[in-house]
Amino acid sequence: MPYLLPHEVDIGLADKGTSPSVRKALRGCGAIMRELGVDTDFDFLKGLVGDGVFCPDPEPPLIEDPQARQDAADIRKFHLVFYSDEKISMDVLSFDSFNKAKKQMDSLKPDEYGHGGGLLVHNREIMNGVENIFDRQNFKKYSKKKTRADYMDFYRRAAFYAVPKATDQRQQNADIICKQLVDRLDELASFAPAFRKMKSEYGLKSPSELPVVVYGRPSPPLAAFAQLCPHLVRLGGCSIPDPMIASEETAKALASVTAARRVGGSRTAKVRRRPSSSGKPTTDARPVGIEGAARDEAQIELDRRDLQIRIHRAARRSAGRHQHEKHHGALVSRMKAGARVRSTRTLRQPQSRSSSR
Repeated sequence: MPYLLPHEVDIGLADKGTSPSVRKALRGCGAIMRELGVDTDFDFLKGLVGDGVFCPDPEPPLIEDPQARQDAADIRKFHLVFYSDEKISMDVLSFDSFNKAKKQMDSLKPDEYGHGGGLLVHNREIMNGVENIFDRQNFKKYSKKKTRADYMDFYRRAAFYAVPKATDQRQQNADIICKQLVDRLDELASFAPAFRKMKSEYGLKSPSELPVVVYGRPSPPLAAFAQLCPHLVRLGGCSIPDPMIASEETAKALASVTAARRVGGSRTAKVRRRPSSSGKPTTDARPVGIEGAARDEAQIELDRRDLQIRIHRAARRSAGRHQHEKHHGALVSRMKAGARVRSTRTLRQPQSRSSSR
């Protein structure tokens, strides 16, 4: 199967999570993990591996017929490696004599794009001077040497195909998980200097400013740091959201803040019902902790969005003013050019008959 199931990943981690290679990799990144306050337990290892563990299937043989594959591996025969129009892929034909192989090679014709052909292989080597490779563009984009190397590489993989041995699927999955886990731990160890720098940068901010939302394409150290320390950094996506669009949570918080201010309370106050002289229930405010802190954060978010809107509008006004000035300058230039033309035409006008008399 291409990808392992979650329970197969758990079994592989249980089998290889304490292997010598994994323990060595854990020692390499243990210091920076302790500095970040991350526990290197089973959940930590599982988070590094993830659920999408790719388990490649064994490569199928390029020549399906076992007898044809056995003939292609016979170094005493002459092998024609060519592009087959019938199979729409590369193929190998084996011959006992050189003349038969040469005759078959000479009968090859280029395809509709002007490519194709083949060459002869004997004793695992290309026979020099005996080839029939077509290329309409005369190998301008791809050299003839590389084409010959590709033909020979296909012959080796097709003729000397090694049938995969029947191995324990559980052991194979565990080996794949172990390799991926060790590579990931070594990568985290290499990110240690960047982790220390980001911790000193984001760790000094006030709790109201955390987590810091970072927009744009993150670097590999930043993406790993956001996964390990979500309370400090959060990835906001590749593009900055439009400041004119507010989230539903922010709209609800704005409604509650507006209601609290309307009754004379602070934004950290909770609205409660109280009777009035008219008999209709009205609202009053009393301070609370958690809800008041949430409203404070909502107000900070609203202020930030308001600032972004102001900056956006100022930039649009500046761009519009620049465009207007450019258009006005072009219009003035055209008017001056038209005035010069009219003045020239006036000077060149012939006198009327009344004036000439």
